[in-house]
Amino acid sequence: MRPPTGFRLEHAVGTTFTLHLPSVLPIPLAFAYTQTPDDDPIGVLNALRQSTDRIDIFCQAGSISMPRLNDLVALLEPCIHPVVPDRGLFHPKVWLLEFGNQDERRYRLIIGSRNLTQDSTWDAVASFDGVVVGDLDESERASNEAIAAFVAWLTSRSQPSLSTERAQRLAALAERCHAIRWDKPDAVEALTIHVLGIERAGPVVDASNRALIISPFVSDDGIRRLASADGETVLVSRPEQIDLLSPETLRRLSLRMLDDGADLPVVTARASPDSDEQTTVRPASDSLLTGLHAKVVVHDVARGRSRILIGSANATGSAWAGNVEVVAELLGRTKAIGVDATLNAMGDLVEEYASDGGREADPEQVATRKLERELRRIAGLSLAVAFDGAGPFTLTMRAESDWQSSTHHHDLTYTWRLVTRDAPIAAGPLSPGAPVVVSDLALRELTPFVVLELDDTDGHRASAILVARIDQDVEGRRDRIIAQHLDTPEAFARFLRLMLQLPAAETLGGAGGWGMLKGVGSSGGGMLELLMRAVGGTGQPLAELDRILQQMTDEERQTVLPQGFDELWANLRAATEDR
Repeated sequence: MRPPTGFRLEHAVGTTFTLHLPSVLPIPLAFAYTQTPDDDPIGVLNALRQSTDRIDIFCQAGSISMPRLNDLVALLEPCIHPVVPDRGLFHPKVWLLEFGNQDERRYRLIIGSRNLTQDSTWDAVASFDGVVVGDLDESERASNEAIAAFVAWLTSRSQPSLSTERAQRLAALAERCHAIRWDKPDAVEALTIHVLGIERAGPVVDASNRALIISPFVSDDGIRRLASADGETVLVSRPEQIDLLSPETLRRLSLRMLDDGADLPVVTARASPDSDEQTTVRPASDSLLTGLHAKVVVHDVARGRSRILIGSANATGSAWAGNVEVVAELLGRTKAIGVDATLNAMGDLVEEYASDGGREADPEQVATRKLERELRRIAGLSLAVAFDGAGPFTLTMRAESDWQSSTHHHDLTYTWRLVTRDAPIAAGPLSPGAPVVVSDLALRELTPFVVLELDDTDGHRASAILVARIDQDVEGRRDRIIAQHLDTPEAFARFLRLMLQLPAAETLGGAGGWGMLKGVGSSGGGMLELLMRAVGGTGQPLAELDRILQQMTDEERQTVLPQGFDELWANLRAATEDR
């Protein structure tokens, strides 16, 4: 996802079914001007500041989670957009990236099966780079029309609605998509992009000599749609899913599963950035790839050609006739991308599996799915919050429709809380005439992210984060959150260096004075010199820094800022205002 050399991110549109909010925090690092480890909180802070106005992430409403509080998530609020589809699920896993270098634009389209979560599963992803050209063929135009229609569709399905500025930026990006030529892998002769579930025709799955279906979730009707009509069909899936298929369906299939050893990968990495020597490293247990999540269909067709369908669609009836899904179709030589070539590439990762099928679904999973469906239904309704006060603060939350009549299940218990607090703030369905008022909140506890927990009478529980529309905000709230993280002179100096695009300083002088700001960059210029240079630039970094400094208390300024900084800063502001 990192921009090409010399380019910067202009716009990123990502889609996911489930969204784990902390998993989004490292993403802006890929687009930041300076390379920063994802465990560097100040680097993450600066990357969020740089990028969130150019990032839009869409997910299924009612499928957002965050197990532990991280107040930096507040900086993500403007770019998180829950989607309420007309029917089925919003299930695509796509990134559409636009990079710019002055007037030149480059694009990248990433289509796959990975959600924005911390799941370490085996996934499949295809990436295509593109540039604007004027001589597209019919197939290229059809793919671009599908991409453009999808981006345009997103602008009208978000709940809460997008801001006018973001909707206009997305609409403009959709228009630019019409003229992009996407690079194809060497073995691929044709590339077609399909968007399912938004009133567009999906891929034509015609007769094949042989088929390979890789899917973590399967159903009888999904297999019937994708299997070879006359030849062999190999199915790679999870054993518990294979067991749910009917015996009649299984008679048509050659079954595979991931080998148990596939959960114990070894990562091969370079011994050092400047060395070609490789070393074998066994990752920590929490970074192992466990479980199948890839979704790939391979059809060997006529004349030595094969077709690969790769994307978000499982081998289920709802995926291909109901959900919103995005799939890339690649046509190429069977020897390179066919069933045997794909199975050979998987090697020892898969092993044979036997099943009689016909097993009933796990009652525990059925109960959980019922709760998850209810969460998604509620998330499709409108919720609004308003923040008030000068500290401590008050949050008022209200529903904008009668939830009890539209969604209430009398065998379920509803519990509401803010993602920033453990204590419940309300119980039961919300009513438009009965707003929920929460008082005595710190600034960091103000949030549009509201947790709804559902419990049934048998002890099953499910929860999700709902995103409320902010009708009234506290001025400078997100700038204040940034300021609170700059709690030491070292943190402030590092943030300032990153903000002004200076590589990390090699030396720090005495704490509290200008020595700590005189770290030498690669050009030999110190931080004081860069501050002076910034006066001659666009002024945007200085304006952003000024907003953050204004959120600091007098005590914080005395503790964090170098001696004499306030006087210098006043002179810099005067210089920029006089231009």
